[in-house]
Amino acid sequence: MFGSLKTKLMLLVSALLFLAICVVGAFIYFDNLKRIETSLGERAVGIARTAATAINGDDHHAISMNIGGAGEMAELETMRKKLREIKATNNLQTDVYTYVKAWWVENSTDIVFVASSNTNPFEIKGQKMEAYMNKALTESQSGFTAIFTTINGEWITGYAPIKTKDGEVSGVVEVALETSREVAAAKKAFFVSVAIAAGIALLTGTILTFFVSVGIARPIVSLTDTTKSMADGNLKARATVNGRDEVAKLGNYFNNMAENLERSYKELENYSKNLEKMVEERTAEVVAGKKKIQKILNHIEQGILTFDQSLTIDTEFSAFLARFYGVEPNAIAGKNVVDFILPGTSLSADELNQANETLKSVVGENSIAWDFNSEHLPSEAAILIGNQRKIIALEWTPMVNDQDTTERLMLAMRDLTTQRELEAKMAAQKAANEKLMTMISEIVAQKRSSIGKYLDDAKSRVTAVESELAGSYNAATMFRELHTIKGGARLIKAKSLMNVAHLAEEPCQDLLKGENVNKNEFTASIVDLKRELDEYRHVFHNVLGGGGDSAAASDNESLTSMVGAQVATLKKAIEHNGCFFSSIKCHDGVTSWKKDVVADLGNIIMHGLNNSVDHGYLRPKSRGKPVTAVDLEVEARLEGDQVTVEIRDLGDGFNLEKIKDLAKQKGLTFTDNENGILDVLFADGLSTAESVSESSGRGVGLAAVKAMAAKLGGTVKLRRNQPRGATLQLSFPVGMVAETTTRDATLRPLAS
Repeated sequence: MFGSLKTKLMLLVSALLFLAICVVGAFIYFDNLKRIETSLGERAVGIARTAATAINGDDHHAISMNIGGAGEMAELETMRKKLREIKATNNLQTDVYTYVKAWWVENSTDIVFVASSNTNPFEIKGQKMEAYMNKALTESQSGFTAIFTTINGEWITGYAPIKTKDGEVSGVVEVALETSREVAAAKKAFFVSVAIAAGIALLTGTILTFFVSVGIARPIVSLTDTTKSMADGNLKARATVNGRDEVAKLGNYFNNMAENLERSYKELENYSKNLEKMVEERTAEVVAGKKKIQKILNHIEQGILTFDQSLTIDTEFSAFLARFYGVEPNAIAGKNVVDFILPGTSLSADELNQANETLKSVVGENSIAWDFNSEHLPSEAAILIGNQRKIIALEWTPMVNDQDTTERLMLAMRDLTTQRELEAKMAAQKAANEKLMTMISEIVAQKRSSIGKYLDDAKSRVTAVESELAGSYNAATMFRELHTIKGGARLIKAKSLMNVAHLAEEPCQDLLKGENVNKNEFTASIVDLKRELDEYRHVFHNVLGGGGDSAAASDNESLTSMVGAQVATLKKAIEHNGCFFSSIKCHDGVTSWKKDVVADLGNIIMHGLNNSVDHGYLRPKSRGKPVTAVDLEVEARLEGDQVTVEIRDLGDGFNLEKIKDLAKQKGLTFTDNENGILDVLFADGLSTAESVSESSGRGVGLAAVKAMAAKLGGTVKLRRNQPRGATLQLSFPVGMVAETTTRDATLRPLAS
């Protein structure tokens, strides 16, 4: 803009010097102006004080009080005369005048003039009071103003208070002096000094620029010329360096850089001569490697592909993908990897969206992002290709660069369909084998005759339930039959059968509560129970050779053996609840029980013993009663033409009031005496238990006992046992259940 570096330096130095001299000149100018103001101001104050002393303050007060009155007072003319003398004596160009505050206006901020050195009558008029006027009027202060400018030039005003004999201020004298000449002289001196300063600055700048250009500009110009020469291709050009200052050091550094640049250029030139050959060799290697990779991709039995953040499949991928998905190879590249790999997938929409977002979020990020998010990607999925269901394994791998950033992702896909089908078949076969072995171990652990009778009895009960389903649909009847099947399964420790029976029993319980039950689902659960029972019968009769008429195996069946079959199950329940089995006594007064009643009688004894243990001992203990030992008795005896069977315990007995309340809640009618109240316990769905356990609490045990006793032509009742506890008493016609004789046995298998 300003030409060479030399010219720029000269202008910069001159400007700085000129600015410095102007600052000093301005300081001197304002100092002179202050001196003028002080000198003339003090002179104006002196004249004002002289006038204030010459004026009679009391007369001035009287005159100010008559302002605007008729005629003029003689004292006013005397005062004017004195003011004219002061004006003449001091050779003033303006009039001397006095003023007071407009006293007749309350809180006024105006002043009015009283007397003046002017020969003409004084014009009475108001003027706004300045701050210095207020000080003179109210604080009796003398002083002068700053120099001020009007259309007639620069002026300064001095003022002094006029006082009465009592020292009160009766007005103010004001004198104005013109300062135009003095101010003009100060300004002239200032501008002359500025002009001189400009000349000095220009001269000094020129001189300094000469010396600076010798030490700085010339070496820089030399560096500039050398740089231009190198830019034009002369790498041997060097800058001329003189001296040891910073500019000289810069020149040396530049020359060193030029030498390094020249040397690097030579090396680059040598390298470039061989670069083309190296590129050709490397290109051949890449092409060969790419062919090898493509050959592998064409023959590998996996789906291999890569993709970037857009999730579109790259052009290189394994041929297996086209064969597996049944598409043309040219239809794969550019497809969304998730949509292409997972057609008709079993994954949810949320899982697919999460996979898409995860893949997008990890590409372009540090590999740690992959470590944190890769768990959200599917590793296995079921898909649908045409009408065929396939199962595939997915292995996602990040492709990381030297900066540990994931540039792309690689996916390896394997077909697991055949493997998973084989695994499923093996698992099913294994489960079937395990179930078979479990059934066998459960059956061989029990008495063969007991298993045969139970399976036959259970089959007949399932048939009865099926009849109810197709007929009257009596929930109570079906529940008793299913509960008995489940109890028998628990007795022979057939866990699988017991679980299926429990599932079939639950809809019945809902029906008893008045709830709606899907009949098709209920029927399906009975079909499952029948199928499970048939499997147990198949294992018993065909695998283990149970065969024949199971009833024939009961020739030696006795009450003792029926009771003994329950001992292990009872012992487990008793010990599980923190008690111990002290004893169980059995008196069998029947020589031989009829074969066709043994199964029902065994079920009656099972329900009766479970009821005694649970309600007599275990539930009271759970409520905090001190129960430890469990003692039970079972007796069968002949009484005329009746066989009486009693199951007795020494447990907690009956709570008649609680039974009455439950009966009323259920809407049951009963005779209000002990026997009538106890008979209520045989009603379907009534139980005094607060909760349901595996063996009781559903209100079905005693109802089942009553139903089975009635089936054998018998009756059943409850009564108190002495000295405590409860007795379940059953009576059957002799001809229905047994041939009479007496045999006695006392069992103490669990005596502690």
